[in-house]
Amino acid sequence: MGRFSLLGYHVKFQQFICVAIFLTFFASPAWAYLDPGSVSLWLQGLFAVIAALAASFRLWWYRLLALFGRGKKDTKAASTSPPESE
Repeated sequence: MGRFSLLGYHVKFQQFICVAIFLTFFASPAWAYLDPGSVSLWLQGLFAVIAALAASFRLWWYRLLALFGRGKKDTKAASTSPPESE
């Protein structure tokens, strides 16, 4: 009984989803007015999500390329090394 169980949280999550679906489908219409300011707020949020996804994708893409050894070569370190003497 003292053990930590994820089953209790799983059941609570299912109950939350059921209540959310119930409230979504049986809600009365609000007949609310959306002014241009609220639309621009939604567009700004959408653009922020797109920018965050693009930055995250770029970050993980370069890490993936580096993992497989296909990243950019460090040419500066190779050009500044002293020439080998024979």
